[in-house]
Amino acid sequence: MDMTAAKHMDKNRSNAVHSAPDFRLLVAPQTGRPAPPEAVRLQCRQLRGMWRELEKMRLTRTVFHDGCIRSAQDFISMATSPAVWFYGVYGPSDAEHCTAQKRAAAFFWLNAFSGRTAMIHFAVLYGGLRHAEHIGRQVCGFLLGRRRHTACETPYADSGTTPGTAPLDALMGLTPCRNRRALRFIRRLGFVPVATLPGAVRQGTGYGDAVLTMLTAASDAADNIMAQAEAIPDALHID
Repeated sequence: MDMTAAKHMDKNRSNAVHSAPDFRLLVAPQTGRPAPPEAVRLQCRQLRGMWRELEKMRLTRTVFHDGCIRSAQDFISMATSPAVWFYGVYGPSDAEHCTAQKRAAAFFWLNAFSGRTAMIHFAVLYGGLRHAEHIGRQVCGFLLGRRRHTACETPYADSGTTPGTAPLDALMGLTPCRNRRALRFIRRLGFVPVATLPGAVRQGTGYGDAVLTMLTAASDAADNIMAQAEAIPDALHID
């Protein structure tokens, strides 16, 4: 799990909950994604806007450290892939108007599905830095079944496994060991370290170690984290 702009998160954490604005979830333009009944579908212009903001923040290489995503078109292709669940998080007015000028607060995507488990990746943009932890909790609550959404099947590409149905049972993350702020953020969301994998992520011209983390729907951590998020009414309108 790569957390964009993690270096800014700690100093913005104090206002993350008490002043949380009204956010809404938008879904990439593909069928078969779990989504709120009234979800708005993302347009390619909005995806390009997310990429431009990553470029302005100089974080494209941090988020996509494997080097597979190098352009706006690569980003759009990933976000609309049948094997990926991709979502944008917007403020309420931004979600309603959906113009190219509106800026996303964050986006996240899931891939590497295995039954009812998937890898999750977060990217928090400038508009969401002060509320990153709040957004992360609400997103995990949605994906693990604490928020209402339409039923759908998880994608599986010739894996020989039976596709699960949303909500998911577990979320997995893979974060470079050197990204300590991102690891602290992930742990505050309730993810627990499972293992350190040698040479699991690209770093420059070589490879670096990464921490594999997990959050399960049945864990005490998930119960506690989601209870905190749900104590803030209407903070993220994804149901």
